[in-house]
Amino acid sequence: MRKPKFYIIIIFVLAFFTGCSFILSNLYGVKQLKQFNQKDYESFLAKLPASVSYTTIISSEEQYNQVIAIGKNKSQQNDFGQPVQILYFESELLESFHANCYAKGSISNLNWNTDKRFSTFLPMTAMEYEEKIHLDLYKKIFPEIQNLHEKKYVVLIFWSNMLRKVSLSAVETVVENIKQFDEIDNTAIYLINSDKFFVALSKNNSP
Repeated sequence: MRKPKFYIIIIFVLAFFTGCSFILSNLYGVKQLKQFNQKDYESFLAKLPASVSYTTIISSEEQYNQVIAIGKNKSQQNDFGQPVQILYFESELLESFHANCYAKGSISNLNWNTDKRFSTFLPMTAMEYEEKIHLDLYKKIFPEIQNLHEKKYVVLIFWSNMLRKVSLSAVETVVENIKQFDEIDNTAIYLINSDKFFVALSKNNSP
C-alpha cells in the first residue's frame, strides 16, 4: 500500500531546505537507503561524542508511523516525519523542537544553531505548538524510553543514515549544549534510528 501523499512532501521539504541537487547531496551526505544496514548503524554510533551516555533505539516502520501520527494535523505530521529531529522534554512536556527543515544550510552541513537557538538551555524552539506534547506519547511507542533515574530533561534525537552528516551534527550540537550549561547529570538522551521507515518509504513510492 502506498503511503499518503504528505509523506512524499517530507522528502521534497528536505530537498528544498538542504539544497539537495546532485552536487549538494554529496556535500550534505544525503544517501538513498535500500535496506537497513547494521554495520552503518554501528559505525555511526562509534562516531558519537563519548562524554555523555545514550540509550539507542532502532525504530520499526510501524513505530515511526506512530511517531508521525502524534501530530494533530498535517503540518505537525510533516514535522514529526522529518529524518532528523531533536526534541527536548522538561518535566515530560515538549518544550523545544528542532528538525532538519528548520535549520539553515551551511557549506557542507546544517546549522542547528540557526538564530542562536542553541545559545541557551533549553534551546529556543524552532517551532511552537499550541498544545503541549507529553513524553508519554513516545513512551507508548518505544518501551525503551523509561527515564528510570527521573532526569529533569529528556532529549529524543531521531536520526537516519540517509542524512548521516546532518544526524551526527545534531547529536554533537545537543551534547555541546548540555555540556556548556552543565546539564549532563540532569539529562537523558535517546537516539532513535529511523532508517527502516525511510527504506520502506522509498520502496512503497518506487515506480
